[in-house]
Amino acid sequence: MDLVRDILLAVEAAPMHLRDAVLIDGRDPELVKGHTHLLVEAGLLRQPFSRSHGSAVVFSGLTLTWDGHEFLETIRDGKIWEKTKSGAGQLGSWSIGLMGELAKGAIRQKAAEIGLALG
Repeated sequence: MDLVRDILLAVEAAPMHLRDAVLIDGRDPELVKGHTHLLVEAGLLRQPFSRSHGSAVVFSGLTLTWDGHEFLETIRDGKIWEKTKSGAGQLGSWSIGLMGELAKGAIRQKAAEIGLALG
């Protein structure tokens, strides 16, 4: 799941005209490619097409979908992310849907601790 988060952050950070390759330092390019395709299938990324070029996977216009932006916002904060992973580990489940719900719960808890009421 750390790789999923890293890919989403990398796509978001890249200027639109440079969103043509996803390379994550220290990660196997084939693993990144496979997870990127899974993120497309999950509806978190939009990918018109891809092809391999050396050790990189070249994408055309890779973008976050609305759901991708929503999921990334729930897991962006490092402390929330660690709490989310810990909760998922205790449950023994790492689905995208569950991770998003756990992160939202952690955000609600943090809001309550600082005196904010969320609906």
